[in-house]
Formats: sequence, C-alpha cells, structure tokens
Amino acid sequence: MKIKGIDVSSHNGTIDFESVKNSGVEVVIIKATEGVDFVDNLLEQNYNGANGIIPHIGFYHFMSEKTDPSEQAEDFYNAIKGKTYDVKPCLDIEVNNYGRSATEITDRCLAFINRFKELSGQDIIIYTGGYFGRDNLDSRIKCYGGWIAHYGVDSPMETGFPLVGHQYSESGKVSGIRGNVDMDNFYEGIFMNGSYVPSPQPTSEIHDIVLKLQQLINEQGFGPVAEDGIPGNETLNHCPLIREGARGEITKCLQKFLNRFGYNLVEDGIFGEGTKNAVMEFQNSKGLEADGVVGKNTWRALLGL
Repeated sequence: MKIKGIDVSSHNGTIDFESVKNSGVEVVIIKATEGVDFVDNLLEQNYNGANGIIPHIGFYHFMSEKTDPSEQAEDFYNAIKGKTYDVKPCLDIEVNNYGRSATEITDRCLAFINRFKELSGQDIIIYTGGYFGRDNLDSRIKCYGGWIAHYGVDSPMETGFPLVGHQYSESGKVSGIRGNVDMDNFYEGIFMNGSYVPSPQPTSEIHDIVLKLQQLINEQGFGPVAEDGIPGNETLNHCPLIREGARGEITKCLQKFLNRFGYNLVEDGIFGEGTKNAVMEFQNSKGLEADGVVGKNTWRALLGL
C-alpha cells in the first residue's frame, strides 16, 4: 500500500499543515540537521506545525562530506530527542564531491548509523538517489530500508535497498505550501513499528551470489576464502581473471552479477560475445578500461567495493 507523503525543509517556507493534511498527505519528513552545528532554521516551526495534525512525522539529516559522521549523528540525535515521531529517522546521503570509493562512503554512513543507534536505540532508513545508491553505497548498508529518489517513474530503479519510500517528484504542488515540494510514496517499512527489521547481512540476492562465488573460488583452487556471503577484500583478492571463451560456474556468477545491473543475460556459464559486450558496457559505466576482461577492478565494481 502506498502512503502519500512529502519532505520539507526551510526552503519550503512557512507551511499550513492543516491544508497539507486536507490534501491527503499522511506523512511529513522534516529536515532537522546537516553536517555538524547546523540545525534547519524552520525545524521547530515545522515540527510544532505538523505535530498533532499530520498523522505520521519523521526527521532527516543531510550527510556532510566534510565533518565527522559520529559528530553528525550526535547533532541529529540532540536535535530530535524529546520530539514525538513514528517514522524511522533518516540519513540523507547523495553527494560524493571528494571522490571517495563506495567502501569509504559506506564506512562513513555506518559510523553515523552506529553512533545514532548507541544514543537512541533506533534504526534508521537511507535516503539516496537511484544511481547514487546503486553505485556509491556497498552491500553492508543495504540491509537498511531505502527511500529512493527517482523522478518520472512509477517505481524507482533497483538499488539493492529494500524499498520503503519513493521520492517521485521534486516539483509537486500541495495545498498549504507555496511553490514546489518533494512528493513521496511511502510503505510500512518507514515506521518505527513497521514489519521491516534490519539485518546485519547483505540482501539475500547478493548474499547468495557471493556465497556461490566464494564456494567456487575454494573448490577450484583460487582460495582459500571465508564462505560467508559477504563481499570483501578477501573475496576480491581471490577472484580469477576471466575473459571471452571462459566457461563454467564462475562465469555464471559473473552473469548473475551483471544481470543485477540490468543486462538481462542468459545465465548459461558461457563467456560469449553477449557477455563480453555487457562487461564492456559495465566497465564504461564505472569509468574502467572497457576491454571486456574481468580482472580485479571489474570484480571490485561488481562486488560493490
């Protein structure tokens, strides 16, 4: 079931939340903080206006690339503690101006998440763009609910996150708000008592592919590696180089990985022209040399490291 929602900040100005409610909005997620020592200047006004009127309220923190993630989590916690809300707090991560790897960005997010959990006892959801979430966050964080920005479509692209929200427009119109507002469809997983429970493991699909790859690495003498289904440097360092002409179960794993990125290959274990072309397109999309050979850098991108 889709639940109509919006997200707001000081950019939206003064809001008439009674009119917002009358327009059918059931969820409002309010910007609380950004980086360190920055509280949205309409946080209190928006909270006081929405509280008791809008059925479901939540808060989000915009992740800064410049400051310590644990300190950011502390500021977020301090800004919203004592407030009433039933939507899981949200970490907004959507920029990489420092050229960090997916591993580095995810490390920072996990530092934020862990510190916030220590302070509040609460789990969070992740807001991110479709391509950013798919390509710049690794599987360690994709056990948390994903609120995905992808405009002009009925459902957002696959990112690896369990979907709890879809921001489908940044130019919506809602009674009670002057100008444009972000529009969202939410699902029950956003709620504090929702049925979705985070797991410390990667999503089942990637877990199963990685586990099979690890087993094959050991069986075929490329290991040893731990068979835990978790992509990491140990697995990466033992992945064999494969190219056109290869056949077998490792090639089938490669095809499964590529299909997660939308290539729709037949998973037959044969590294033919179609698989080579898909590898080259994938390499191009990741800024790698498009030679069609699956070496360490290509495996790293496929594993989300």
